[in-house]
Amino acid sequence: MKFRTDLMVSILMSLSLVAQTPPYKVEPNVARMKKDLYYLAGPECMGRGTGEVGQTVAAAYIAKEFKAAGLEMIKGNSMNGYLFSYPLKKTTVNPSKMKMTLGALSLNSGSDYETMATTNFEGELVRMNTSDLSKVGDLKGKMVLMILGSENPMQAMQSASRPLMQAGAVGILYGWSNFGPDQKKLMGMLKSQGGGPRLSIPNATGPARPGRTPRFTAWLTEEGLQKIEGAFSEGLKVSFQAGTNEEMITATNVVGVIPGTDPVLKNEYVVISAHHDHLGGTKEDYYPGADDDASGTTGLMELARQLRATKNKRSILFLSVSGEEKGLLGSESFLLNPPIPINQMVANVNIDMIGRMETTRVDVAPARVEKGVSELTQYAREIAASMGINLTAEADKYWLRSDHYNFFKRGIPALFFFDGMGDVLDYHQKTDTADKINYEKIALIVKMTYGLLRTTANADKAPRILEKSEYESWTWATPPTGAGQ
Repeated sequence: MKFRTDLMVSILMSLSLVAQTPPYKVEPNVARMKKDLYYLAGPECMGRGTGEVGQTVAAAYIAKEFKAAGLEMIKGNSMNGYLFSYPLKKTTVNPSKMKMTLGALSLNSGSDYETMATTNFEGELVRMNTSDLSKVGDLKGKMVLMILGSENPMQAMQSASRPLMQAGAVGILYGWSNFGPDQKKLMGMLKSQGGGPRLSIPNATGPARPGRTPRFTAWLTEEGLQKIEGAFSEGLKVSFQAGTNEEMITATNVVGVIPGTDPVLKNEYVVISAHHDHLGGTKEDYYPGADDDASGTTGLMELARQLRATKNKRSILFLSVSGEEKGLLGSESFLLNPPIPINQMVANVNIDMIGRMETTRVDVAPARVEKGVSELTQYAREIAASMGINLTAEADKYWLRSDHYNFFKRGIPALFFFDGMGDVLDYHQKTDTADKINYEKIALIVKMTYGLLRTTANADKAPRILEKSEYESWTWATPPTGAGQ
């Protein structure tokens, strides 16, 4: 009986919040958003590779639109107009200089394996099958030869990576007992999305994003696995040397502000973010990145236009970052050297990939991320319900994988809108094109985000992180499979 009473109180409290959260009216301009997205995903922006010409072109376009929308520039660290510049170390791999040996056996890059690794490794090789993942022992300092079967190759790799990393493995060599077209296609995709230069923040003490893969990962061809299988023995030593060149480059974020109207609360900032970078290329051959994340960037610009005419107690800071695809580098650099104090940033709403799948379905995180769920999640659920949007918990699986995470790890309440990975065949492919985007879905998410930003910017108090006991009665019943990946 007490459980039912508590649940009813929780529901009534939630309904009272809905009553305090009016369904803000806004009509995004779909034709204008389509124009923006076709430009960002088109040849002029050349795939928007971080620190490349195309990313600079995209940033200039976004800055122009911020100015046209009436956003104000801010002065502070690394700011020049609307642009926030930050340095990166660019490490280029030279496959001809790579060396991998297993005992007396030498393997050849390209014909025997593919890798994006830029760090050297030397240690013991341990052989495992998928059946061994339920009883993984101590793998500290070891390389794992992981033999996968005929399962979906991407899902099988993701399922194997986490327990191996948790056991301390510093590297994984993936091989398939049944090597076919799916495995070959996967290797091509992995090579294309990470085969270029590696970028990092100079003098950073650690990665912006917790590693989802070990520091060394390689994928074996059928011939490469056969060679290793023939030479393998317990205690076999493996060695890898990466031939690399290093140089310093500069990348840019775009920043604009709508100042708050309250004499005190205007010094608090609600940050709305999206990343405009993608995988790069040339005018003739590039990765469009229409959904990832020209869609979110398009939504960000439209939100700037729609919100500029409003008056809100708190300031709203618009942050279009680069470097997300390379490890959340743009948002991390912004927060390492912020133009405004971090303690004045009271919330972050991040929109990444919002233009595919069913129109009225939107994934959100955090749904059940402990110490992550805040009043932002509650506001989002209420606004979504009032709009007839099916808000799902599936984005919890990708909680570590976009720029909101850098705000969250600094104690800033954060929320992430996402369209899901149902169209995974286009993910990080040249087929992620503007003609496949669901523009009505972007408009719907813009409406929902508009409501969330205004609710947050005008609340009496800044959003706070909730204890599990405060949200478990009204949030989703169970976390999705793979939460926290």
